[in-house]
Amino acid sequence: MKFLLYFLYFFIFFFCMIYLIDLVTSFIITNFEVNAYENLISAFIFAILMTPLVPVLKKVEKYRKSKKKK
Repeated sequence: MKFLLYFLYFFIFFFCMIYLIDLVTSFIITNFEVNAYENLISAFIFAILMTPLVPVLKKVEKYRKSKKKK
């Protein structure tokens, strides 16, 4: 269940971030088109790659905290 929530978090966050960046650049560069399908695909790939890293990063954080206490 946590993996699904992390996946959805990364997917939605990255999609919104890329979409907003594309909107800003479309205002700056007049011939720039905002393509939602490309943003969805890139957000999906980003979420797939980042979801397995969450437990690894949490273990590293716990390890660093235990090192500081000593």
